[in-house]
Amino acid sequence: MKTGYIITILVIIITSSIIFGVTFTIPSDTSQTIPESTLGEEHYEIEITGMKDIYVIDEQFDFSYILSGYGYSCGGVEVSFPGQNGNIVGTYSSSSCIKGVPMEDFVLDVQKEYGTTYGHVKLQNPGTYVVTVTFDRPSESFPTITTKEFQVIEKKNE
Repeated sequence: MKTGYIITILVIIITSSIIFGVTFTIPSDTSQTIPESTLGEEHYEIEITGMKDIYVIDEQFDFSYILSGYGYSCGGVEVSFPGQNGNIVGTYSSSSCIKGVPMEDFVLDVQKEYGTTYGHVKLQNPGTYVVTVTFDRPSESFPTITTKEFQVIEKKNE
């Protein structure tokens, strides 16, 4: 009879322990998300598109960019390029981030998505010029910057 009580008490203790362990280790809130740190590092890349390496004086250059990476596609984008006389011209745009939106893989082709191109300039002076696109996120410790160098040469005599 004593053995039966001992076995019953052991079964109750083991069963209670299992139920207690399962109840308190499974989160009751199933809407919890996986912490971002376990999903991967936030990273971004910029590709400047539509440019040649060499232009002749009075030939118009136009370009756009593709922003891609893992993280948030919101933030500030600064685009700078030479104006007609070689002085730097720039544009800046910004989009606000919505709190609680998870990080994701993304590709934003600005020309395909919005029809946006930059430049539209006919340089008047020969030389080496640079186009720069900068993507800056408030959470990042430094911005992502891409440059494209190109030359403007004098027209060849025909």
